[in-house]
Amino acid sequence: MNLKRAVLDRYRKFQRLSRTEQKLFIRALALLPVVVSSHRLFGFTKTHSFLCHRKPRRTGAVSEITGHAASTARMIAAAARYGGVRANCLARSEALWWMLWRAGIASDLRIGVRKSHGDFTAHAWVEWQGRVLNDSADVHEHFAALERPGNAMGAGFQ
Repeated sequence: MNLKRAVLDRYRKFQRLSRTEQKLFIRALALLPVVVSSHRLFGFTKTHSFLCHRKPRRTGAVSEITGHAASTARMIAAAARYGGVRANCLARSEALWWMLWRAGIASDLRIGVRKSHGDFTAHAWVEWQGRVLNDSADVHEHFAALERPGNAMGAGFQ
């Protein structure tokens, strides 16, 4: 597939998104490089602290929140796939957590660890009301979750 066709296909895909999803996608495209760069320059703790300085907004009914949370997770994944920056699971999860937090949706940024074949690995994901938004539902079976870093500064969301 040539470049022109690939760009046109992506544009058509973008056009099929709802207006809300288009806005979420554009926000995610802008946010991911900032989070990735900030993690590299300042580390997770300072980045997370900085992101928490803005007040969350309030949202509507649970059905609206459910749809918004799922759409936000999909748009973060799409922005990570099609954007120009390589975002790891921590950057993607922190960006998702922050976008939800700013929308007034209380979610949990989770970080888990495991030791497999002698290697220590870590992984990050986001949960909303106990439901994993940006990973497989059984991620808990593969990683032991640490204390909840996303809530420590999350304006009382617990």
